[in-house]
Amino acid sequence: MMIQPNLITLSANNDLVDFMCHGRIYWMTRKRFEECEEVSRLLEQAVTLGADMAIIHHIFDESADLEEIRLRFRRWRTA
Repeated sequence: MMIQPNLITLSANNDLVDFMCHGRIYWMTRKRFEECEEVSRLLEQAVTLGADMAIIHHIFDESADLEEIRLRFRRWRTA
């Protein structure tokens, strides 16, 4: 069995979440999981509202962090 010191540190300091994607199990902190879930919801909304690839790239790929994604998404929605 391989011990992962970073994982032990994370579990001591944060709530860990495990999830399966494409047949593999992944772990991340609950905070990071919730951020990924929010980005996923925003992306789904953008596609549903008719965003093209240029807009999706601008909002999601060019943003440095979650706050910037939220800001760009709000600006796009109100434009």
